[in-house]
Order: sequence, then structure tokens, then C-alpha cells
Amino acid sequence: MATRAGDFRSLMLGRQLTWRKENLPGVTEQGLWRGVAYDHILPESKWTENLWPEIRTSLPVFLSDHKIQPHAGKHNLLSSWSLGASLYFPFGQTEAGRELLAGFLSHKVDRRIDGVTEVTLEFEEEDPGPGYEGPDLSTGELLGEKGGARGANQTSPDVGVRVHLADGREAWSLLRSSLRARLLVVLRTKA
Repeated sequence: MATRAGDFRSLMLGRQLTWRKENLPGVTEQGLWRGVAYDHILPESKWTENLWPEIRTSLPVFLSDHKIQPHAGKHNLLSSWSLGASLYFPFGQTEAGRELLAGFLSHKVDRRIDGVTEVTLEFEEEDPGPGYEGPDLSTGELLGEKGGARGANQTSPDVGVRVHLADGREAWSLLRSSLRARLLVVLRTKA
């Protein structure tokens, strides 16, 4: 029998509150969401505690260096954005991580993938470079939303994985991490 969405959220909330109690005993204050305090919201200043420990230092630096605005709910223990960042960003940090991700993507997304060269968050590519003959990949054009910025006030693929294909071309695998939305996978190639 399928789990209803409300049951899933309740299950996740219970697990995350237990995780917080066991793993963040020093963070006792509630965080705010839209002016209301909740146990599953960390204080804004403690948002990196909601990330995998190995990226708590490197991810904020990456975001700043690339002018990426992280999701407003990044301090929510139920945040799909924090989950996606913790799940995918580490793969781009080492050659071994990129090789592991390439193997997974080759098996599950497209057999032509034989390498990963980059993993980025809040994907946007306004200039795909010489030789590209495809659609405009700017965030506004890709999903039809105008007026925002990278990571703020518009939807963008949460993760962009630049892959190398067996025929020598490059491509992007674009992923959306969400507990509510369907998976978005787009493979785009350039010569």
C-alpha cells in the first residue's frame, strides 16, 4: 500500500526531530519560519548544521564564490534543498566522487556517460560555449520563469552535473531535488 503524502511528512518530521536531538544537542533554540518558531527549523545562523558535515565549510564558500543564493528554507530539517546539496555536492569535490557519480549516471540516466567533470548547485549556463546548437539554457528560459537570480525567486535545476560522453562530447544532467516535485532529468550535449 502506498504511503500518503501527509503520512510521509509526519514520518520524516519525527525522524528529523530525533536526529536533531541526537546529533545537535547544543542547538536547543527553535528556528523561525515566516515568523513562527518550530522545533524542526534551526536558527538561521546554524543552517550549515543541516548539511552533511564534510561540506559545512566548503559549501558556503562555493555559494559565495559563485554568487548563488541558497534556498530560504535551508535551515529547515525537512529542506529538499539541503538534502540535495548534501547528497550531490560532495561528489564533485574529489576525482573518486566524480567517478562514482559517473558510474551511477551511466547506469541510471544514459549509457553514453563515461565521466563527470563538474557538479554545481542551482544550475545556470547562459553561455554554453562554441559549437553548442541547442536551446537557451539560462535559468529563465530553461523553465520559463523571468525576473529571478541564480538560486533566488525562480526555479532552477538544483544540481547540474557536467558529464563527458563516450563520443568525446560534453553534456549536462540537470537534477531537481524535491520531496514534492517529480524528478527533472535533462541531458544536453554539445560538440
